Amino acid sequence: LRRLVQMAPRAIIVCAGASHRELVDRGAGELGLKRASIFGSAPEALTSAVRAIVALETHRSPGDVALPVLGVPPSHVVIPWEEATIGGFAATRIIDGPSRRRIAATVPALWPPGPYALAAAAVKTIEAIVGGSRRLSNCFVAPEKAARTRTSALPVRLGPSGIVEVVVPELSA
Repeated sequence: LRRLVQMAPRAIIVCAGASHRELVDRGAGELGLKRASIFGSAPEALTSAVRAIVALETHRSPGDVALPVLGVPPSHVVIPWEEATIGGFAATRIIDGPSRRRIAATVPALWPPGPYALAAAAVKTIEAIVGGSRRLSNCFVAPEKAARTRTSALPVRLGPSGIVEVVVPELSA
């Protein structure tokens, strides 16, 4: 990573592996890279898997499911159900509490994603950077300088300069 930064100091670095959360953390912390220029795409693969499970549970298409997956997989993951939608309707209206808990309990088993899922997530992320997509992607994002948190999965908006915006959903108690 240090050599890559020396060769291309303004490069956007997409870390595609499931274990690359630490790489993003170290790149931002030790090398002082801007959080907009180094991030991981693996959480998007996990989010896609969760969308597929929610679609199966509700007998809908995964394309109808919009939800973020936050945190540090596999054991510290949060699905903000209040922010999720299924076919344009609030997920909390469509999926009852026990079903949401059952889905959330399966998430740790979905980590780490397989190579095809990781590749698809990386391609989606790079496509958003190159094409300037307005869609949100879930990525490993380094904490802001003042924060005392670890790199974690958060929804982001990507553009030609890397992370344009980190969208932090409101969480309930």
